[in-house]
Amino acid sequence: MPPQRTTARTIRSGSSKSATPSTASQHARNPTARQVHWGADQIHTDEQGYTDADEEENARLDRERAEVELNADVLPLNVLAITASRGKVGCCYLDVATNSLYFLEDQKDSAEWDLCGLIVEQLLPTFVLTSTNADDAFLQSLEDKLATLPLPPAASLASTASTSDYADRDKVRIEYRPARDFYSTAGKYALSRVKITHPPTSFAASDSSEADAERDAAIFDDRETRYRELRLESLLNSLTANPLTLGCAGALLDHLSSARSRAGDLEGHVIELNGIELLKLDKIMLINWDALMSLQIFRDEAHASAQSRATKEGLSLFGIAGIAKTPLGKAKMRDWFLRPALELEVIEERHDAVECFLREDNQHVVDTVKTNLKMVKNTPVMLKRLMSGSLNLVDWQAIWQLLYATIMIRDALLSLTRAHPIVAAEKFAQAFDATAFRNLASMLNDVIDWDEAKLQHGRFCVRSGVDEALDELRRKYGGLSSFLSNVAAEISTDLTAGLPSSLSTVYFPQLGYLVAISQEEHEGDPARFAVLGWEFQFLSNAQAYYKDDKCRDLDRYIGDLQSFITDKEIEIAHALLEHVAALRGELLDVTDKLAEIDCLLAFAQAARLYNWKRPVMTEEPICQIVEGRHPLAELCAEHFVPNNTSLIKNEEEAEVKLAGPDDPNVRNSSMIILTGANFSGKSIYLKQVALIVFMSHIGCFVPASDALIGLTDRIMTRVSTRESITRGSSAFMIDLQQISFALRNCTPRSLLIVDEFGKGTEADDGAGLFCGLIEYLLKLGAKAPRSLLATHFQHVFLNGVLSRQLPFILAHMEVFVNDAQSKGSETATVSSATAGAVDQLTYLYRLAPGLAVSSNALSCASVFGIPPEVLSRAAFVTDCLSTFQLDKLMPNDATELEENEQRELAEAEEIARRFLEWDLGGDDDLDNSRANGAPTDTVDELRQHVAALLDLKDA
Repeated sequence: MPPQRTTARTIRSGSSKSATPSTASQHARNPTARQVHWGADQIHTDEQGYTDADEEENARLDRERAEVELNADVLPLNVLAITASRGKVGCCYLDVATNSLYFLEDQKDSAEWDLCGLIVEQLLPTFVLTSTNADDAFLQSLEDKLATLPLPPAASLASTASTSDYADRDKVRIEYRPARDFYSTAGKYALSRVKITHPPTSFAASDSSEADAERDAAIFDDRETRYRELRLESLLNSLTANPLTLGCAGALLDHLSSARSRAGDLEGHVIELNGIELLKLDKIMLINWDALMSLQIFRDEAHASAQSRATKEGLSLFGIAGIAKTPLGKAKMRDWFLRPALELEVIEERHDAVECFLREDNQHVVDTVKTNLKMVKNTPVMLKRLMSGSLNLVDWQAIWQLLYATIMIRDALLSLTRAHPIVAAEKFAQAFDATAFRNLASMLNDVIDWDEAKLQHGRFCVRSGVDEALDELRRKYGGLSSFLSNVAAEISTDLTAGLPSSLSTVYFPQLGYLVAISQEEHEGDPARFAVLGWEFQFLSNAQAYYKDDKCRDLDRYIGDLQSFITDKEIEIAHALLEHVAALRGELLDVTDKLAEIDCLLAFAQAARLYNWKRPVMTEEPICQIVEGRHPLAELCAEHFVPNNTSLIKNEEEAEVKLAGPDDPNVRNSSMIILTGANFSGKSIYLKQVALIVFMSHIGCFVPASDALIGLTDRIMTRVSTRESITRGSSAFMIDLQQISFALRNCTPRSLLIVDEFGKGTEADDGAGLFCGLIEYLLKLGAKAPRSLLATHFQHVFLNGVLSRQLPFILAHMEVFVNDAQSKGSETATVSSATAGAVDQLTYLYRLAPGLAVSSNALSCASVFGIPPEVLSRAAFVTDCLSTFQLDKLMPNDATELEENEQRELAEAEEIARRFLEWDLGGDDDLDNSRANGAPTDTVDELRQHVAALLDLKDA
């Protein structure tokens, strides 16, 4: 007999007693009960100790887990191999999210290993490999830097099976490997064995006709294989002069192979990558982690639950601008924020795209693209599961949605109204063959029965009419219920008196066909039915199961129908998977291009939401901003006051004046020194300039009416001091480290932001360090970076320590002073505090030329609730110090002093009186002493007088 559709079901023989595990009458009473169970692992539920409801719940959890994995906000999970020798650094890192390998050519580093720190901070690795033979100073610097890095969220770790070794970690792991693992020859050999699965875009589409499809497919395979070989060979040749980088590649690939083997992957020695690329430092802006956190580009917040170690993005630039829809779009957005572009062409391409998406006549296109982007899942993870033979509906549905979304987005982008070519859209359209995608999408829809698959716990289901043999199996399976009822009836009629009054015939996948009777009939004696040729199988709570001759015949002629149907469906799924595998490279390429479009749409949405404008980019070292705003502060303030900025090295450039009264003395300069009252907005102004420069380089619009931004290779900051017990440094030492790093690495194309450098130590030393910093930057001349500095050391300008005629711009933040002792009101630049009085300020937050002579610290203290008696005493002490009237600080009555204080005061008074009474003689006496040739005696005599003066016991 041909096999029939399989199920685990029980057929009644006509007895009034209920039969288990699952009878036809039970199914009739419960229409929601499962009628079909596909897959070899689905055996009768009652005998496995769990119910259909438990099985459905497990399947639901599996589907939800898969959905979470596909839709997770995947961050780049990087495994970094890095080493150093004789002052040079080489590194190689694996981005698991994109399954790509990146290299950095051997680079000469500074004595403080600044380049190493920048590499680690920009990659934010989760696992680091290094050589035990590396320079000792390098290893110490690497350990110190890794100790300060945040660990990527655990959600990203769960997205890739190969990252199980890195889960549940509180900090970045570092592993020291023997020097032999970092040999360049071993690295070159390991790279030569890598299989690159990502096909070249130029070969992605085929114009072949159907008649020549097979021949063209073979030619395509040969061309693709040869292209990959040539590309890998070219890469290995370019790395010949980079032994450190080659060694790092070998160590990383060896580690990856070992990790996969430990995870049970028998093919772990075969490394498949989507791409291998060289990373050029001259193509990205270098910005360290201190700057990223100080400028609030990233801001991690702890989870609301005290038991959770997870973090989320707080109020940050990435939080308000990185609103991508797809998982890989969010990962690419984070890459753009960590590594801003430094290529003018790339930046302008992004600005063109954002400008195009902001056009009103393109709004319907943007809405269509956003809607379809929601269907794009984590394609690399999805394809990895599919290639491993997954029959889960979530994976197949995700691939179909990707194909559908790709076609819809392509058609929508073709209707864009544009002023400039949108490179991202053109690259996306060229990344795949639309006809091939449509055919594959139709094939998936024609083969997979989506509705039935949802009913069958999300398993792969094939539509009727796809395969005749499978349809025949299902048709005969549909008659299995009545057939087994007849078999049960035949067995019942053959029984003699005294034997079971009722029985059922059931089918279990992998166990076959069995006769089932109740336990009461069984009576605990398996041998009771041996005379009938029945062989006892097993006993459940309600049923005893036997196998007789008829059941053996059914096993022989009908067989295990469940396995037959499952095997046929797996065969169809594998055939379908071959078509998916043929387009795997294009699917990955398309997803990457969609991620870029997703980021650009996010920038456009943020620009529309926050009224950001397009900046003008130039190669010149210039920074001109008109009505600039802080992108985060303006969200927290009801009214935000914009300000202008002009940092220009070339005097011939057009001038953009600072907001405020016209001042003919205002001149163009690459340095602005900002003073003003506390709480007047100096730090916000410094940060907004840095953020506007940063935003323009990632391709985003900026919060300003207009901006002309020169390419900036590095943004250096000394803004905030992030103290940590793990750093082993004081707050002032951290400030010095930040300034030292900035001065060592700044270039004429850099931007330097310094906020109150020198405040962490004694006032005179801090002022001296600040003056030294200013003079050092000015002496650099044309090599100096564009600099913005805020300080409260106004006295260095008032006392002439730093001349106001030096080539920098002095500016201040305006405040309105309500002086109780004056008739009118004056600005902070001309007001002075009087003894015992505290001025009331109105902060205007406007940038104006000139120097502020007071920080108005007492007024700021009064705003934040310092008690009036403290403020009054502080004002009096300030007045005494500023007018050199220290005697006023002495108590009026000496009895108010303690005994030791009175004694010290009396001794000081006696010394002073004796000094005033001392007759040193006139100039004539001194000349006579020198004429007599006795200078030594004179010095000795002076020493004796001073000793006697200080010796009160001889008085």
